Amino acid sequence: MLRGIFILCVLLCTMQLLGQKKSNLDKFKYFPTYENVINNFFTTYSFARATKYRQLTLYFAKKPAGWFIQLEDNTTKQIQEIPFWEYSHNYWKALPFARIPLDSVSQNTVHLEYYLLDSVFFEHNLLYGYKGWEKDVIAQLTANVDSLNPRYFYQLGRAYSSLATVVLQPSLHYPNEFIKYDSTFNAADISAERLNKFITYSDSSIYCYRKTYQLTQDFQTIVGSINDDWSNEHMKTFIWLSMSGQSDGIARYLRDDLYNPLLLNYYKDLLDNCDSNSILITSGDNPTYALTYIQEKLNFRKDITLVCKNFLGTGRYMNFISRLLPPSKSIKLALSANDYKLDRNQYITYDSLASILKFNGVFVSDNDLPSLMVRLPLEKNKLLRSYPELPDNVTDTITLDISSKSAYLHQNKYSDKENLAFVDLFTTNTFQRPIFFSNYGEAYKLDNYVLPYGLAFKLEPEQSWTSSHDVNIINYKILCNKLDYSGVKDISVINRSEKNIILNYAYSFYLSLLYLYYDGSSAMSEKVLNKYFQTFPDTLVGLNKLSTLIAKYYYSLKQSASGDSAMTTMANAAMKDLFHHLTFDNYNEDAILESIGIINDIEEIVSSEKRPKNLINKIALIKKNMKKAYNEF
Repeated sequence: MLRGIFILCVLLCTMQLLGQKKSNLDKFKYFPTYENVINNFFTTYSFARATKYRQLTLYFAKKPAGWFIQLEDNTTKQIQEIPFWEYSHNYWKALPFARIPLDSVSQNTVHLEYYLLDSVFFEHNLLYGYKGWEKDVIAQLTANVDSLNPRYFYQLGRAYSSLATVVLQPSLHYPNEFIKYDSTFNAADISAERLNKFITYSDSSIYCYRKTYQLTQDFQTIVGSINDDWSNEHMKTFIWLSMSGQSDGIARYLRDDLYNPLLLNYYKDLLDNCDSNSILITSGDNPTYALTYIQEKLNFRKDITLVCKNFLGTGRYMNFISRLLPPSKSIKLALSANDYKLDRNQYITYDSLASILKFNGVFVSDNDLPSLMVRLPLEKNKLLRSYPELPDNVTDTITLDISSKSAYLHQNKYSDKENLAFVDLFTTNTFQRPIFFSNYGEAYKLDNYVLPYGLAFKLEPEQSWTSSHDVNIINYKILCNKLDYSGVKDISVINRSEKNIILNYAYSFYLSLLYLYYDGSSAMSEKVLNKYFQTFPDTLVGLNKLSTLIAKYYYSLKQSASGDSAMTTMANAAMKDLFHHLTFDNYNEDAILESIGIINDIEEIVSSEKRPKNLINKIALIKKNMKKAYNEF
């Protein structure tokens, strides 16, 4: 209670110190969306093809006055700012770039896709995309602190959270979420004043997220629900203070009431699926922070070392995982934490990379852009123990593509420090400790060497997924006997993050069935199928496109009656979900289109399988009713 009063005083004092009068927040409703801004730019101007701009990096900034173009000199780091749309004028201003002829086809698609990655951040922040956006948001919103709605409190929380990170790392170059570097790593680099500001801003963020929750408990955010953001902000503060060598007082951030049971059960299961003394590579807020909470607060599976992919390559984090962790958990690295400072730049030139990666037999190819390949030799004798005659799909070399897409876009020859850090971690630890990933997408394109282990994914450099019978048995036992599905519920009554957790459970079933199918294990496949349909509610079965593929396996196993039943269940659930979202209170265009897509898939499957006429007609009737309801709405 006292802490909340203190934070409220901080907000009010911020308003007084800034001398802010109440601002016109309604004006931001009339700003063009980020998608409109970049579409307008890339369909009008040929900036990317202009030779004189090759040494500049382009950013878009949403500021209190309107939208601006920022050009950063890649050498001097100086920024030139040009107005593109201003609220006071309400029109697009001409820019000093070559225009695309009206009768030509735009070649800027690849650049448009790259900049669209930032859409979610512009959508969820009042202002964004330039250094200092946090203070502008705080100034705008604290001037109206007595009349903020849940969305504004959430945006204020995001601004305080980001400002806390910037205060802790003054060397942080922060034009957007994807380009960061950190040139410091010693605790002595951070003054007591900066630490206190970090804690104050973090606590302010926690307070704003809690206010958002109190006003609207089911408020949806980037990561899922506002309760996730509130929980994550506690853990982010705990982790950053730990990384900074601080220990006094940080236990207060390990509250008893962080996270919901479904999310905790899922990540406990994921940890438990990893081998002893593993390295578990994560990315994203929910996995990284929830897994840390489970280890530090619940004292569960602390033998596993968590490595956050998003932090890899920063000097402070590399120092933390290699030197500040207990000896049994620390990560061995060939390069020192100091090596990751690299001229305070997140990017490494290809020439520098070639000289740096001279450990463990790594060879860097001389490929042209956009590819930079690193070949990692495996120990052939270990491979031959698994494969006396090496199959065609298993080689004695793993090839990693560590190219930087943004480097390609801007015609520069560099890669990310994150990639260098992973190559270092991989080559130094692969045959020393098991390496797992919390998500398949984190596996750095190592498709042929990453196998599902229940909810986790294990790096197996000595075997291929088409020859993984032992792993299939492990998966079968985990999915059917070990996982805790008690939190799985009707997804029409849960928030986005809970839905994503349940979909992750379902995806594990899908992968297991895929591997079992190639392994020819029909008996286990049928048991996994039955477990899937027993475990998940109709709403999930009807929503998840994976379910359509899963149900199709019944037909491949010659279990026609079970296949027909599964298809009917999914069709009815898809129709139920469509009707649920065809109301003004629950309208969701994406969910509606997903339901229609699922019924189309079901109709195609039952027709191609030449199922009985009455089933085909039943599915066709459901589809007809769904499309009729959609058109009438």
